[in-house]
Amino acid sequence: MNADLADFSFLAINIYDRDTNALVDYCQPSVMVEQSGIKIGIIGAIGDCYSSISGDKSQEVYFKTGAQLTALVKAESNELRSRGADCIVYAVHEGQGGYDVSLSDGYVDIVFEGHSHQSYTRKDAKGVYHLQGGGDNDGISHAKLSVNYVNDTAKTTQAKVVSNYVYRDLSDDPIVETLLEKYAAQIETAGRVLGRNDRLRRSDELLQKCAQLYLQAGEERWGGQYDLFLGGGFMSARAPYDLAAGEVLYGDLQNILPFDNQLVLCSIKGKDLKSQFLFTNNSRYYICCSEYGDEMLGSISDTETYYLVTDTYSSTYAPNKLTEIERYDETTFARDLLAKFIEEGGYGTNTVTLSTIPELIAIGNALPKNGETAEKYFVKAKIRSLDNDYYGNVTLEDEEGNTLFVYGISDKNGMRYGEMSTKPQVGDTVILEGTVKRYVPSEGEELIELYFAMLYSIE
Repeated sequence: MNADLADFSFLAINIYDRDTNALVDYCQPSVMVEQSGIKIGIIGAIGDCYSSISGDKSQEVYFKTGAQLTALVKAESNELRSRGADCIVYAVHEGQGGYDVSLSDGYVDIVFEGHSHQSYTRKDAKGVYHLQGGGDNDGISHAKLSVNYVNDTAKTTQAKVVSNYVYRDLSDDPIVETLLEKYAAQIETAGRVLGRNDRLRRSDELLQKCAQLYLQAGEERWGGQYDLFLGGGFMSARAPYDLAAGEVLYGDLQNILPFDNQLVLCSIKGKDLKSQFLFTNNSRYYICCSEYGDEMLGSISDTETYYLVTDTYSSTYAPNKLTEIERYDETTFARDLLAKFIEEGGYGTNTVTLSTIPELIAIGNALPKNGETAEKYFVKAKIRSLDNDYYGNVTLEDEEGNTLFVYGISDKNGMRYGEMSTKPQVGDTVILEGTVKRYVPSEGEELIELYFAMLYSIE
Protein backbone atom coordinates (compact mmCIF):
# COMPACT_ATOMS: atom_id res chain seq x y z
CA MET A 1 0.00 0.00 0.00
CA ASN A 2 1.10 3.57 -0.61
CA ALA A 3 0.45 4.30 3.07
CA ASP A 4 3.43 2.09 3.88
CA LEU A 5 5.66 4.43 1.84
CA ALA A 6 4.46 7.62 3.49
CA ASP A 7 6.47 9.45 6.13
CA PHE A 8 3.49 11.61 7.11
CA SER A 9 0.21 11.15 8.94
CA PHE A 10 -3.15 10.38 7.33
CA LEU A 11 -5.71 12.79 8.73
CA ALA A 12 -9.48 12.29 8.74
CA ILE A 13 -11.43 13.29 11.82
CA ASN A 14 -14.77 12.01 10.51
CA ILE A 15 -14.30 8.56 8.90
CA TYR A 16 -15.95 6.02 11.17
CA ASP A 17 -16.17 2.23 11.13
CA ARG A 18 -19.76 1.03 10.63
CA ASP A 19 -19.32 -1.96 12.94
CA THR A 20 -17.59 -0.26 15.87
CA ASN A 21 -18.78 3.34 15.39
CA ALA A 22 -15.20 4.38 16.17
CA LEU A 23 -12.76 6.44 14.16
CA VAL A 24 -11.01 4.14 11.67
CA ASP A 25 -7.60 3.01 12.86
CA TYR A 26 -5.73 4.09 9.73
CA CYS A 27 -6.50 7.80 10.21
CA GLN A 28 -6.01 10.28 13.02
CA PRO A 29 -7.99 13.49 13.63
CA SER A 30 -5.08 15.93 13.64
CA VAL A 31 -1.37 16.46 13.99
CA MET A 32 0.80 19.16 15.54
CA VAL A 33 3.90 20.32 13.67
CA GLU A 34 6.39 23.02 14.51
CA GLN A 35 7.99 25.37 12.00
CA SER A 36 10.38 28.19 12.97
CA GLY A 37 9.14 28.00 16.55
CA ILE A 38 5.45 28.23 15.56
CA LYS A 39 3.18 25.35 16.57
CA ILE A 40 0.70 24.51 13.82
CA GLY A 41 -2.30 22.28 14.44
CA ILE A 42 -3.59 20.56 11.29
CA ILE A 43 -7.06 18.97 11.21
CA GLY A 44 -8.08 16.74 8.30
CA ALA A 45 -11.55 15.71 7.12
CA ILE A 46 -13.55 14.43 4.16
CA GLY A 47 -16.76 16.12 3.05
CA ASP A 48 -20.05 14.59 1.98
CA CYS A 49 -18.37 12.90 -1.01
CA TYR A 50 -20.23 9.58 -1.23
CA SER A 51 -21.27 10.32 -4.82
CA SER A 52 -17.62 10.25 -5.92
CA ILE A 53 -16.76 6.94 -4.25
CA SER A 54 -17.79 3.51 -5.44
CA GLY A 55 -20.22 1.98 -2.98
CA ASP A 56 -18.18 -1.19 -2.49
CA LYS A 57 -15.19 0.92 -1.46
CA SER A 58 -17.04 2.74 1.32
CA GLN A 59 -19.57 0.19 2.56
CA GLU A 60 -17.57 -0.55 5.73
CA VAL A 61 -17.27 3.12 6.78
CA TYR A 62 -19.42 6.22 7.10
CA PHE A 63 -18.60 9.93 7.25
CA LYS A 64 -19.78 12.32 9.93
CA THR A 65 -20.76 15.43 8.00
CA GLY A 66 -22.73 18.64 8.54
CA ALA A 67 -23.29 19.59 12.18
CA GLN A 68 -21.54 16.42 13.40
CA LEU A 69 -18.37 17.32 11.50
CA THR A 70 -18.48 20.91 12.74
CA ALA A 71 -18.69 19.70 16.34
CA LEU A 72 -15.74 17.36 15.83
CA VAL A 73 -13.56 20.11 14.31
CA LYS A 74 -14.42 22.61 17.06
CA ALA A 75 -13.56 20.13 19.79
CA GLU A 76 -10.30 19.15 18.08
CA SER A 77 -9.36 22.81 17.59
CA ASN A 78 -9.88 23.50 21.29
CA GLU A 79 -7.75 20.48 22.16
CA LEU A 80 -4.92 21.61 19.87
CA ARG A 81 -4.97 25.14 21.25
CA SER A 82 -4.86 23.76 24.80
CA ARG A 83 -1.65 21.98 23.77
CA GLY A 84 -0.13 25.24 22.57
CA ALA A 85 -1.12 25.47 18.91
CA ASP A 86 -0.49 29.00 17.60
CA CYS A 87 -2.67 28.51 14.53
CA ILE A 88 -5.09 25.91 13.16
CA VAL A 89 -5.04 24.68 9.56
CA TYR A 90 -8.12 22.83 8.29
CA ALA A 91 -7.56 20.50 5.31
CA VAL A 92 -10.88 19.20 3.98
CA HIS A 93 -11.75 17.13 0.92
CA GLU A 94 -14.67 19.36 -0.01
CA GLY A 95 -15.14 22.30 -2.36
CA GLN A 96 -16.88 25.62 -1.85
CA GLY A 97 -20.17 25.34 -0.01
CA GLY A 98 -19.18 22.41 2.19
CA TYR A 99 -17.79 24.53 5.04
CA ASP A 100 -19.59 25.70 8.17
CA VAL A 101 -18.68 29.38 8.55
CA SER A 102 -19.01 29.11 12.35
CA LEU A 103 -15.59 27.43 12.26
CA SER A 104 -14.18 30.83 11.30
CA ASP A 105 -15.03 32.14 14.78
CA GLY A 106 -11.57 31.35 16.11
CA TYR A 107 -11.59 27.60 15.48
CA VAL A 108 -9.62 27.54 12.22
CA ASP A 109 -7.27 30.14 10.73
CA ILE A 110 -7.02 28.93 7.15
CA VAL A 111 -8.75 26.25 5.05
CA PHE A 112 -7.19 24.17 2.28
CA GLU A 113 -9.98 22.60 0.21
CA GLY A 114 -10.20 19.98 -2.55
CA HIS A 115 -12.57 17.76 -4.49
CA SER A 116 -14.18 20.12 -7.04
CA HIS A 117 -10.97 20.69 -9.08
CA GLN A 118 -11.45 24.46 -8.97
CA SER A 119 -8.68 27.01 -8.57
CA TYR A 120 -9.41 29.84 -6.15
CA THR A 121 -8.41 31.88 -3.13
CA ARG A 122 -11.31 33.54 -1.34
CA LYS A 123 -11.92 35.14 2.04
CA ASP A 124 -15.13 34.36 3.88
CA ALA A 125 -17.26 36.80 5.86
CA LYS A 126 -15.15 36.22 8.97
CA GLY A 127 -11.87 36.91 7.17
CA VAL A 128 -10.66 33.29 6.92
CA TYR A 129 -9.03 32.36 3.62
CA HIS A 130 -10.08 29.29 1.61
CA LEU A 131 -7.78 27.89 -1.10
CA GLN A 132 -8.06 25.17 -3.73
CA GLY A 133 -5.35 24.51 -6.30
CA GLY A 134 -7.38 23.13 -9.21
CA GLY A 135 -6.95 19.57 -10.50
CA ASP A 136 -4.50 17.42 -12.45
CA ASN A 137 -1.49 19.22 -10.92
CA ASP A 138 -2.59 22.59 -12.31
CA GLY A 139 -1.51 24.39 -9.17
CA ILE A 140 -0.53 24.24 -5.51
CA SER A 141 -2.33 26.19 -2.79
CA HIS A 142 0.16 28.40 -0.97
CA ALA A 143 -0.32 30.74 1.97
CA LYS A 144 1.70 32.72 4.51
CA LEU A 145 0.46 33.35 8.05
CA SER A 146 1.75 35.63 10.77
CA VAL A 147 1.17 34.96 14.47
CA ASN A 148 0.57 37.71 17.02
CA TYR A 149 1.69 36.36 20.40
CA VAL A 150 0.30 39.38 22.25
CA ASN A 151 -3.35 38.61 21.46
CA ASP A 152 -2.86 34.96 20.39
CA THR A 153 -4.18 35.44 16.85
CA ALA A 154 -3.02 34.27 13.45
CA LYS A 155 -3.53 36.24 10.25
CA THR A 156 -3.09 35.17 6.62
CA THR A 157 -0.77 37.67 4.94
CA GLN A 158 -0.65 35.98 1.54
CA ALA A 159 -2.88 33.43 -0.21
CA LYS A 160 -2.39 32.28 -3.79
CA VAL A 161 -2.40 29.31 -6.14
CA VAL A 162 1.08 28.64 -7.51
CA SER A 163 0.91 27.55 -11.14
CA ASN A 164 2.37 24.31 -12.42
CA TYR A 165 4.41 26.53 -14.75
CA VAL A 166 6.23 27.87 -11.68
CA TYR A 167 6.70 24.80 -9.50
CA ARG A 168 7.19 22.03 -12.05
CA ASP A 169 10.98 22.59 -12.22
CA LEU A 170 11.44 22.22 -8.45
CA SER A 171 13.07 19.09 -7.10
CA ASP A 172 10.66 16.24 -6.44
CA ASP A 173 10.01 15.02 -2.93
CA PRO A 174 11.78 11.65 -2.45
CA ILE A 175 8.44 9.88 -1.97
CA VAL A 176 7.39 11.11 -5.42
CA GLU A 177 10.42 9.41 -6.94
CA THR A 178 9.51 6.22 -5.05
CA LEU A 179 5.96 6.33 -6.40
CA LEU A 180 7.19 6.95 -9.93
CA GLU A 181 9.32 3.81 -9.68
CA LYS A 182 6.47 1.80 -8.16
CA TYR A 183 4.04 2.78 -10.92
CA ALA A 184 6.48 2.80 -13.83
CA ALA A 185 4.50 0.16 -15.73
CA GLN A 186 1.21 2.03 -15.27
CA ILE A 187 2.83 5.29 -16.35
CA GLU A 188 4.11 3.58 -19.49
CA THR A 189 0.61 2.26 -20.15
CA ALA A 190 -0.79 5.78 -19.82
CA GLY A 191 1.42 6.83 -22.73
CA ARG A 192 0.13 4.10 -25.03
CA VAL A 193 -1.31 5.50 -28.24
CA LEU A 194 -4.79 4.10 -28.88
CA GLY A 195 -5.65 5.80 -32.14
CA ARG A 196 -7.16 9.01 -33.38
CA ASN A 197 -10.31 10.91 -32.48
CA ASP A 198 -11.55 12.84 -35.51
CA ARG A 199 -13.44 15.55 -33.57
CA LEU A 200 -14.10 16.88 -30.09
CA ARG A 201 -16.24 14.44 -28.07
CA ARG A 202 -18.17 15.89 -25.16
CA SER A 203 -18.45 13.92 -21.93
CA ASP A 204 -22.14 13.09 -22.50
CA GLU A 205 -21.25 11.41 -25.80
CA LEU A 206 -18.40 9.45 -24.19
CA LEU A 207 -20.57 8.23 -21.31
CA GLN A 208 -23.40 7.24 -23.61
CA LYS A 209 -20.88 5.21 -25.64
CA CYS A 210 -19.73 3.53 -22.41
CA ALA A 211 -23.32 2.48 -21.69
CA GLN A 212 -23.46 0.88 -25.14
CA LEU A 213 -20.11 -0.84 -24.54
CA TYR A 214 -21.34 -2.16 -21.17
CA LEU A 215 -24.23 -3.80 -22.98
CA GLN A 216 -22.01 -5.23 -25.73
CA ALA A 217 -19.53 -6.68 -23.22
CA GLY A 218 -22.40 -8.16 -21.22
CA GLU A 219 -24.02 -9.73 -24.26
CA GLU A 220 -20.71 -11.37 -25.21
CA ARG A 221 -20.24 -12.76 -21.68
CA TRP A 222 -23.80 -13.48 -20.49
CA GLY A 223 -26.05 -13.16 -23.52
CA GLY A 224 -26.41 -16.93 -23.86
CA GLN A 225 -27.89 -17.24 -20.37
CA TYR A 226 -29.85 -14.02 -19.83
CA ASP A 227 -32.09 -11.72 -21.85
CA LEU A 228 -30.26 -8.49 -21.10
CA PHE A 229 -32.50 -5.44 -20.95
CA LEU A 230 -29.89 -2.69 -20.96
CA GLY A 231 -26.35 -1.58 -20.15
CA GLY A 232 -25.19 1.49 -18.26
CA GLY A 233 -26.07 3.28 -15.06
CA PHE A 234 -24.85 6.27 -13.08
CA MET A 235 -21.67 7.58 -14.73
CA SER A 236 -19.58 10.67 -14.19
CA ALA A 237 -16.63 12.14 -16.09
CA ARG A 238 -13.76 14.13 -14.60
CA ALA A 239 -11.55 16.96 -15.91
CA PRO A 240 -10.88 17.60 -18.74
CA TYR A 241 -14.33 15.95 -19.24
CA ASP A 242 -14.14 16.04 -23.05
CA LEU A 243 -11.93 14.08 -25.46
CA ALA A 244 -10.04 16.43 -27.77
CA ALA A 245 -9.57 15.78 -31.45
CA GLY A 246 -6.27 14.17 -32.43
CA GLU A 247 -4.12 11.39 -31.08
CA VAL A 248 -5.65 9.57 -28.11
CA LEU A 249 -3.52 8.15 -25.30
CA TYR A 250 -4.74 5.68 -22.72
CA GLY A 251 -3.86 8.36 -20.16
CA ASP A 252 -6.42 10.68 -21.73
CA LEU A 253 -9.14 8.19 -20.88
CA GLN A 254 -7.72 7.69 -17.40
CA ASN A 255 -8.18 11.41 -16.76
CA ILE A 256 -11.77 11.47 -18.00
CA LEU A 257 -12.80 8.07 -16.56
CA PRO A 258 -10.55 7.53 -13.51
CA PHE A 259 -12.83 5.25 -11.50
CA ASP A 260 -12.04 1.53 -11.18
CA ASN A 261 -15.65 0.37 -11.11
CA GLN A 262 -16.02 -3.26 -12.23
CA LEU A 263 -18.67 -4.36 -14.69
CA VAL A 264 -21.37 -6.50 -13.10
CA LEU A 265 -24.41 -8.47 -14.21
CA CYS A 266 -27.44 -7.64 -12.04
CA SER A 267 -31.11 -8.48 -11.71
CA ILE A 268 -33.78 -5.94 -10.90
CA LYS A 269 -37.55 -5.87 -10.45
CA GLY A 270 -39.51 -4.09 -13.16
CA LYS A 271 -40.78 -1.42 -10.79
CA ASP A 272 -37.21 -0.41 -9.87
CA LEU A 273 -36.00 -0.75 -13.45
CA LYS A 274 -38.51 1.89 -14.47
CA SER A 275 -37.95 4.27 -11.57
CA GLN A 276 -34.16 4.03 -11.31
CA PHE A 277 -32.98 3.49 -14.88
CA LEU A 278 -35.65 4.14 -17.50
CA PHE A 279 -37.58 7.11 -16.20
CA THR A 280 -35.08 8.72 -13.83
CA ASN A 281 -34.68 12.49 -13.77
CA ASN A 282 -30.98 12.15 -12.93
CA SER A 283 -28.96 13.44 -15.89
CA ARG A 284 -26.00 11.29 -14.90
CA TYR A 285 -27.75 8.02 -15.70
CA TYR A 286 -26.66 6.81 -19.15
CA ILE A 287 -28.31 3.69 -20.58
CA CYS A 288 -28.48 1.72 -23.81
CA CYS A 289 -31.35 -0.71 -24.31
CA SER A 290 -30.89 -4.05 -26.06
CA GLU A 291 -33.18 -5.25 -28.86
CA TYR A 292 -35.02 -7.26 -26.22
CA GLY A 293 -35.28 -4.14 -24.04
CA ASP A 294 -36.64 -2.04 -26.89
CA GLU A 295 -39.30 -4.67 -27.54
CA MET A 296 -40.31 -4.78 -23.86
CA LEU A 297 -40.36 -1.05 -23.05
CA GLY A 298 -44.13 -0.79 -23.28
CA SER A 299 -44.91 -3.93 -21.28
CA ILE A 300 -42.63 -3.96 -18.24
CA SER A 301 -44.19 -5.74 -15.30
CA ASP A 302 -43.52 -4.27 -11.86
CA THR A 303 -43.09 -7.74 -10.36
CA GLU A 304 -41.07 -9.44 -13.12
CA THR A 305 -37.27 -9.80 -12.91
CA TYR A 306 -35.07 -8.21 -15.58
CA TYR A 307 -31.32 -8.25 -16.20
CA LEU A 308 -28.87 -5.50 -16.93
CA VAL A 309 -25.12 -4.81 -17.06
CA THR A 310 -23.92 -1.93 -14.93
CA ASP A 311 -20.87 -1.29 -12.76
CA THR A 312 -20.15 -1.55 -9.06
CA TYR A 313 -20.92 2.12 -8.45
CA SER A 314 -24.53 1.63 -9.51
CA SER A 315 -24.89 -1.95 -8.27
CA THR A 316 -23.90 -1.04 -4.70
CA TYR A 317 -26.08 2.08 -4.56
CA ALA A 318 -28.89 0.86 -2.30
CA PRO A 319 -31.80 2.85 -3.85
CA ASN A 320 -31.21 1.08 -7.20
CA LYS A 321 -32.28 -2.19 -5.53
CA LEU A 322 -30.02 -4.29 -7.73
CA THR A 323 -28.98 -7.86 -6.99
CA GLU A 324 -25.50 -8.76 -8.17
CA ILE A 325 -25.23 -12.05 -10.08
CA GLU A 326 -21.68 -12.04 -11.42
CA ARG A 327 -18.83 -9.60 -11.94
CA TYR A 328 -17.07 -9.32 -15.29
CA ASP A 329 -13.47 -9.28 -14.00
CA GLU A 330 -11.24 -7.15 -11.76
CA THR A 331 -9.29 -5.35 -14.49
CA THR A 332 -11.82 -4.11 -17.05
CA PHE A 333 -13.40 -0.73 -16.46
CA ALA A 334 -15.32 1.78 -18.58
CA ARG A 335 -12.11 3.36 -19.91
CA ASP A 336 -10.81 -0.04 -21.05
CA LEU A 337 -13.91 -0.71 -23.12
CA LEU A 338 -13.62 2.76 -24.62
CA ALA A 339 -9.89 2.25 -25.26
CA LYS A 340 -10.57 -0.95 -27.20
CA PHE A 341 -13.27 0.84 -29.19
CA ILE A 342 -10.83 3.59 -30.16
CA GLU A 343 -8.05 1.09 -30.97
CA GLU A 344 -10.42 -0.52 -33.43
CA GLY A 345 -10.89 2.84 -35.16
CA GLY A 346 -14.24 3.67 -33.58
CA TYR A 347 -13.67 7.41 -33.35
CA GLY A 348 -11.63 7.90 -36.49
CA THR A 349 -8.84 6.49 -38.56
CA ASN A 350 -5.59 5.66 -36.82
CA THR A 351 -3.55 7.26 -39.61
CA VAL A 352 -3.17 10.85 -40.75
CA THR A 353 -2.45 12.36 -44.16
CA LEU A 354 0.83 14.27 -44.04
CA SER A 355 1.57 17.35 -46.10
CA THR A 356 5.11 18.32 -47.04
CA ILE A 357 6.62 21.67 -46.12
CA PRO A 358 6.78 22.77 -49.82
CA GLU A 359 3.07 21.90 -50.18
CA LEU A 360 2.17 24.04 -47.16
CA ILE A 361 4.33 26.92 -48.39
CA ALA A 362 2.52 26.78 -51.74
CA ILE A 363 -0.87 26.77 -49.97
CA GLY A 364 0.18 29.78 -47.93
CA ASN A 365 1.47 31.75 -50.92
CA ALA A 366 -1.94 31.35 -52.58
CA LEU A 367 -3.73 33.01 -49.65
CA PRO A 368 -4.61 36.73 -49.50
CA LYS A 369 -2.59 38.98 -47.18
CA ASN A 370 -2.97 37.74 -43.58
CA GLY A 371 -5.32 35.05 -44.86
CA GLU A 372 -5.72 31.71 -43.07
CA THR A 373 -7.01 28.35 -44.26
CA ALA A 374 -10.17 26.87 -42.83
CA GLU A 375 -8.70 23.39 -43.21
CA LYS A 376 -6.04 22.01 -40.89
CA TYR A 377 -2.98 20.16 -42.16
CA PHE A 378 -0.54 17.65 -40.69
CA VAL A 379 3.20 18.01 -41.18
CA LYS A 380 6.07 15.85 -39.97
CA ALA A 381 9.50 17.42 -39.54
CA LYS A 382 12.35 18.04 -37.11
CA ILE A 383 12.45 21.04 -34.79
CA ARG A 384 15.46 23.10 -35.92
CA SER A 385 15.09 25.96 -33.43
CA LEU A 386 12.91 27.06 -30.53
CA ASP A 387 12.15 30.76 -30.82
CA ASN A 388 9.76 31.17 -27.87
CA ASP A 389 9.71 28.70 -24.99
CA TYR A 390 6.29 29.72 -23.65
CA TYR A 391 4.11 29.87 -26.75
CA GLY A 392 6.22 27.29 -28.56
CA ASN A 393 7.21 29.25 -31.65
CA VAL A 394 9.55 26.91 -33.55
CA THR A 395 11.14 26.46 -36.94
CA LEU A 396 10.69 23.07 -38.60
CA GLU A 397 13.08 21.55 -41.10
CA ASP A 398 12.57 18.53 -43.34
CA GLU A 399 15.18 16.14 -44.71
CA GLU A 400 15.67 18.30 -47.82
CA GLY A 401 16.37 21.43 -45.76
CA ASN A 402 12.99 23.10 -46.35
CA THR A 403 11.84 25.16 -43.36
CA LEU A 404 8.48 26.23 -41.96
CA PHE A 405 7.77 28.60 -39.10
CA VAL A 406 5.23 27.45 -36.48
CA TYR A 407 3.43 30.15 -34.53
CA GLY A 408 2.55 28.50 -31.22
CA ILE A 409 2.23 24.86 -30.14
CA SER A 410 -0.31 23.47 -27.69
CA ASP A 411 -1.32 19.99 -26.61
CA LYS A 412 -4.70 18.43 -27.34
CA ASN A 413 -6.18 19.92 -24.16
CA GLY A 414 -5.18 23.45 -25.16
CA MET A 415 -2.19 23.68 -22.82
CA ARG A 416 0.43 26.03 -24.25
CA TYR A 417 3.94 24.79 -24.92
CA GLY A 418 5.40 26.35 -21.77
CA GLU A 419 2.76 24.66 -19.59
CA MET A 420 3.01 21.19 -21.15
CA SER A 421 4.42 18.44 -18.96
CA THR A 422 5.98 16.64 -21.96
CA LYS A 423 7.14 18.98 -24.68
CA PRO A 424 9.18 18.51 -27.87
CA GLN A 425 12.71 19.88 -27.91
CA VAL A 426 15.15 21.01 -30.56
CA GLY A 427 16.16 17.94 -32.57
CA ASP A 428 12.89 16.06 -31.98
CA THR A 429 10.82 14.91 -34.93
CA VAL A 430 7.19 15.87 -34.43
CA ILE A 431 3.83 15.66 -36.16
CA LEU A 432 1.89 18.92 -35.84
CA GLU A 433 -1.61 19.84 -36.95
CA GLY A 434 -2.65 23.39 -37.73
CA THR A 435 -3.99 25.89 -40.20
CA VAL A 436 -1.74 27.67 -42.69
CA LYS A 437 -1.47 31.46 -42.53
CA ARG A 438 0.15 34.03 -44.78
CA TYR A 439 1.39 36.64 -42.33
CA VAL A 440 2.12 40.01 -43.91
CA PRO A 441 3.36 42.59 -41.34
CA SER A 442 3.19 46.33 -41.89
CA GLU A 443 6.97 46.29 -41.99
CA GLY A 444 9.35 43.48 -42.77
CA GLU A 445 9.09 40.29 -44.78
CA GLU A 446 5.97 38.20 -45.01
CA LEU A 447 5.96 34.71 -43.54
CA ILE A 448 4.11 31.49 -44.22
CA GLU A 449 3.18 29.90 -40.88
CA LEU A 450 1.64 26.80 -39.44
CA TYR A 451 -0.68 28.73 -37.13
CA PHE A 452 -1.46 27.69 -33.53
CA ALA A 453 -0.48 24.06 -34.12
CA MET A 454 -1.53 21.11 -32.00
CA LEU A 455 1.11 18.55 -31.06
CA TYR A 456 -0.06 15.24 -32.49
CA SER A 457 2.98 13.15 -31.57
CA ILE A 458 6.69 13.19 -30.85
CA GLU A 459 8.40 10.54 -32.94
